[in-house]
Amino acid sequence: MDAIFQRRSIRRYEPIPVPPRQMEQLLRAGMAAPTSGNNQEWEFVVIRSAETMARIVELDSYAGALKSAPVCVALCADMRRVAEPEELFWVQDLSAAAQNMLVAAASLGLGGLWMGLYPGQRAALRSLLALPAEVEPLILLAFGVPAEKKPPINRYLPDRVHQETYCSDSQK
Repeated sequence: MDAIFQRRSIRRYEPIPVPPRQMEQLLRAGMAAPTSGNNQEWEFVVIRSAETMARIVELDSYAGALKSAPVCVALCADMRRVAEPEELFWVQDLSAAAQNMLVAAASLGLGGLWMGLYPGQRAALRSLLALPAEVEPLILLAFGVPAEKKPPINRYLPDRVHQETYCSDSQK
């Protein structure tokens, strides 16, 4: 449980590479996530090039963390492996993989940041990363040694927990 609460959005990183063994652990964590119908449609593009990350920042002003991150992973779906693309389960599948990777990073003493992509940015990223037409990018994750320290998070709000139904009988 500690890794879940230690996981924070880190936007500044030390200039220290993420070792290959840790990178493999992050990727294994992503691939351990559940997928709809066990489609396992994920494809991961590991980006270490500062030039490529600078080009991503040009595409997405919210990706400024890539200016200091030593590595970025683009989480993509191979739509040929998606049984029902219109149902968007593939979005949930990649989201589960992203969360697994972020929690794994925290457990390894690394920081991470989830960066979503707008549809127009996804097309530009597809071109930049030379993705085939049937591979859809959805999420970027930055990883590295944090250059900022944040305390564990506690966002538990008991008033947002509902039992059996959302409204009690007195609220209906």
